[in-house]
Amino acid sequence: KVTYEFCVSDVPEKTEDIQMQVAYDSKYLKVDPDKVEYLDGGSSVYNTDLENEVLFNSANGVQGWDMKEKTMILSLTFEVLQGGSTDLTMYSALTTNQIVRMLTHYSLQLTF
Repeated sequence: KVTYEFCVSDVPEKTEDIQMQVAYDSKYLKVDPDKVEYLDGGSSVYNTDLENEVLFNSANGVQGWDMKEKTMILSLTFEVLQGGSTDLTMYSALTTNQIVRMLTHYSLQLTF
């Protein structure tokens, strides 16, 4: 098993909304839907039933999240289906003060 945890820090203002897409190759990895974790508070939804991606959205417009310190947003655990190399890619957008702040996408190469 492989666990991917996405964290952020140093966000100067309260975060109101988070949208994420995590792309992977289902030839090598399979999401464990029982091992999805995400930040507390707000209203969160995610979909692990899609092929080659997980979608996540969470909104907390009333209180917002303080992300000045390291904050875990999403944690996914994958079953490794076969050996080889593959990429795990994440795209995300955080909204603060009703302004969408795009984060650069991240890509990890995994070798099993």
